[in-house]
Parts: sequence; structure tokens; C-alpha cells
Amino acid sequence: MGRPLNPEEMRELLASLLEGAAGNRREHWAAAIGDFEQLPTHFNVRSNWQVHPRGSKRDIDAIQKAVDLVRQEHPYVA
Repeated sequence: MGRPLNPEEMRELLASLLEGAAGNRREHWAAAIGDFEQLPTHFNVRSNWQVHPRGSKRDIDAIQKAVDLVRQEHPYVA
């Protein structure tokens, strides 16, 4: 497990991953990721963040897959 990233670093990591895996530009993915929410750890022991993706079904599916992958390495944001 790596060091906790801040929300902006997490958004950049997700956007970069999506750009390489699903095509389109990083800016597109950063916007499609939607709002980034940091959750209280006492209610969310396995991970303290979530995103609220928006866009096409294809975009939302790709974002959810990327979140699942990234959350394995970075379950917490700082």
C-alpha cells in the first residue's frame, strides 16, 4: 500500500489510468470522475473515499473499474 494521496492526486491518478486504458483525454476523465468525497474512517474502515461519476454509461463503467483497481493500492486519501 502506498502513501495516502490527497483528493486531487487521486483524481489525477484515476484520470491518467483511464486515459491509457479507455482512451479519450485526461481532462475528459478528470471531469467525468465527478465530485470526490472523503468519508469518515470510523464509518468506512476499508476505504475513506468515493467518487460520483457522470457521463455516458461507458464512461461510468470505466470509472468504476478504475476506482476498484486504484482503491486496492490506495484505500485512503489524506
